[in-house]
Amino acid sequence: MIQNIDYDKISVMSDLAFHTGVENRFKYACLAMRKAQRLNMSACVLLETDDELRRFDNMLWAFEPTSFIPHGRPNTPDMQRGGVALSTHAADLPGAELLVLLTHGAPIDTKALMERFPKIIDIVGRDDPELTEGRHRYVAYKRQGIEPTVVKRG
Repeated sequence: MIQNIDYDKISVMSDLAFHTGVENRFKYACLAMRKAQRLNMSACVLLETDDELRRFDNMLWAFEPTSFIPHGRPNTPDMQRGGVALSTHAADLPGAELLVLLTHGAPIDTKALMERFPKIIDIVGRDDPELTEGRHRYVAYKRQGIEPTVVKRG
């Protein structure tokens, strides 16, 4: 028997992976961007401050001497087609297959982000203050009714 399915009523939530024990969050995010590039996945990175965005931007240029990951801020001349979009404001990011969170706190409306990004990775450092911030984000996700998948890296 074939069922009629109203696809407009199906809500697809993404996978929120909570990667813990990471020595260097920015370097780990660079590696995730390199992997996304190799898999031809569109990707975005959400950062907390403009200073952190500049630091991450510089790291994407220099983390490996023989590789290049096209990237930039959305809707700017330096944003190349197919490049990684970097922003401190979630609303500015285009929809993509992957979102990496390098924020200090959990996004206020994580469920809205999960509707725009099929895969979200929240990277948690292994030392304080990043470890404590990560624990707070985990609790915030749980309060929003989200059950992150924990991936232990360290």
